[in-house]
Amino acid sequence: MELARTVARLDRWLEEHAPGDFRQLAPPAEPALITAVTENRFEPHPDVRSWLALHDGSALDPTPAAGAFVPTDFPLLGAADMCDGRRDMEDEVARALEEDEAEYVVGVMADVRWLPVAMNHTGGQLVVDHREGPGFGAVLELDPSIDELVKRRTF
Repeated sequence: MELARTVARLDRWLEEHAPGDFRQLAPPAEPALITAVTENRFEPHPDVRSWLALHDGSALDPTPAAGAFVPTDFPLLGAADMCDGRRDMEDEVARALEEDEAEYVVGVMADVRWLPVAMNHTGGQLVVDHREGPGFGAVLELDPSIDELVKRRTF
């Protein structure tokens, strides 16, 4: 609930003071898409659900925006793209297990309980960690150019 109030306040401010940035934010996701984002593999973090109920990602608006407030280098994924990204994670984990490379991939570059929420033009991703434990809800930055987990931040 706190995230919803905070985003609503930010939306009002952006709409008034930075309309180009505000245009980058997509309208809310359909409730069915929000429910289906993890295909019942795990319960999405409450903040992911709240975010999608407010904005189904962000898009690069063809009209130039200031770009100062809504990051255009890491566009936020919508519910459908989050689901696709989660499936890609599952495929990568399955491949690693099959090829006996789990120690180099699982929990390092992919995990079946990581949900991608943003992706940049080089394939870098921000994922929300849905594994049980102290890291639940953390935002992780994955950088494929160096094959490792870069940062961990609380969502």
